This record gives sequence, structure tokens and C-alpha cells, in this order.
Amino acid sequence: MTIGASLFVIAIGAILAFAVRAEPDWLDVQTAGQVLIFIGLVMLGITLFMWARRRRRLAMQADSDDSTVPPAVDRIVDGQVERRPPTGRPHTEPGQRPPTGRS
Repeated sequence: MTIGASLFVIAIGAILAFAVRAEPDWLDVQTAGQVLIFIGLVMLGITLFMWARRRRRLAMQADSDDSTVPPAVDRIVDGQVERRPPTGRPHTEPGQRPPTGRS
């Protein structure tokens, strides 16, 4: 369900409810149009509710992340910062030269 699909159903319902003047024996076109408008509005409401819920959840996740300490580099164990090398690179202390792989 998207906003576009909801608006499409509402538009089809409005056309049937207000623009079509045909009156077949087996269908009340105006009532069918009003039902489609109602269904489109319900779809639109559900879509907007789901978007708002997702947006709120993503915002809460962004607030809870501590981007100052990347988890692959540092972690706190028993109140002490444990330094770990990032994946794929050897760990060096500040001021040290990285190993070259040559003896």
C-alpha cells in the first residue's frame, strides 16, 4: 500500500461517484464510487501510520547509536576501554609505524 495506490483508488472512486451517470441494473455506480473513496482513505491512513511508525523507529535507533566509539575499534569492558584493531588492518599505538610485512 502506497500513497500513489491510495490516491488512485480515491480518484477512481470519485470518478464513479461524481462523473459517471450510467445506471446499470446490477450496480449502483455512485455507491461503488463512495465505497472506493472510503477504501482509498483507509489505505492512505494506514500508509501514513506505517511511515510515521517507521520514521519514529529509525529516529530512535539513530539517537541510541553512540557514533563516537565505533564498536569494531573500541569497547568498554569492566570500565576499561579495550582497543581492538579494525578488521583488515593491524593495530598500532599512536606514534608507532605499522608493520610492513618484511623482516
